Amino acid sequence: MRDRHKGQEHRHRPGGPPVARRRHRTALAGNIGLPLLELLDAQPAPEFWAIELSSYQTREASLPDVAVVLNLFPEHLDWHGSEARYYEDKLALLFEASPTRALINGADARLKSLRLPSEVLRFNVPEGWHVDDGHVCRGRTRVLELRKLPLRGQHNGSNLCAALAAVEALDLDAVALAPGVASFQALPHRLQSVGNDGGIELVNDSISTTPHATLAALDCFRGRRVALLVGGYDRGIDWGVFYERIGREAPAAIVTMGQNGPRIHEKLKALNANERFMLAEASEMEEAVGLARRALGSEGVLLLSPGAPSFPRYRDYTERGAHFARACGLKAADVTAIQGLGIA
Repeated sequence: MRDRHKGQEHRHRPGGPPVARRRHRTALAGNIGLPLLELLDAQPAPEFWAIELSSYQTREASLPDVAVVLNLFPEHLDWHGSEARYYEDKLALLFEASPTRALINGADARLKSLRLPSEVLRFNVPEGWHVDDGHVCRGRTRVLELRKLPLRGQHNGSNLCAALAAVEALDLDAVALAPGVASFQALPHRLQSVGNDGGIELVNDSISTTPHATLAALDCFRGRRVALLVGGYDRGIDWGVFYERIGREAPAAIVTMGQNGPRIHEKLKALNANERFMLAEASEMEEAVGLARRALGSEGVLLLSPGAPSFPRYRDYTERGAHFARACGLKAADVTAIQGLGIA
């Protein structure tokens, strides 16, 4: 969202003449970790606001300059009451908030099926920002090489395309600004490599609260031995897509934990009759980390990607990620700070 009364002389539509580059005062807040209310009285006021909203909040949004919807997967069904209501509440950001411009993922099947106004912008489409052959592209132009960026996984390439498309929708030169991604510091709890124990890489993906997120995390480490810690609060989400993948392609080890851990374990046990992977249960994080370490031996990836919320065992995913760090022998404070949160 932009302060409509500032910075107008620096606006730039793609294909137009280049503009003088300068720093913009920006704010990052919302569901990402800092309440928006804590920044509202900041002076001088930010020119641009990047606000992450949960599906609990999207019905309250009003008049953003750019509204971005990344995807639609079943989530928070215990709060919304049904999958249909969850989608309705989330999409209120497009249909009820009256954004100046709406931006959606053109590759998401559910979003593609919606009847949307013709002026809706799309990323992950060949004519716009998309990932192709290991590169982030703008149309036919290759802009960035994915493997050189501090972002893991194809899904993060897609997220980067969303961010660049949003910058472009604000009438800024996204192609010129794109190289700045090379200095981006990856956020904690999101496929965050927190250390190396001998030959074992320790990865904190505590933000993973759906089985789809867990599968995306596993995709990042194809070709490596992975011990996966999975499970948390049971809110009735269908894990069928996870079991289907594990039935075809399993990591070296899976350790289940949390409220839905026993249910996941029983289903995986039926898929592991020939013992293709090590399967174990744990009641606490320290036990889960110990089991995973023993399964990996001297090398591999110890991956916390639970696929489920953290409560009631933890206050939130950050507390769960901090516990994982401590269980791995690390100082939690060294791995949980979010760089750039607030106003810069």
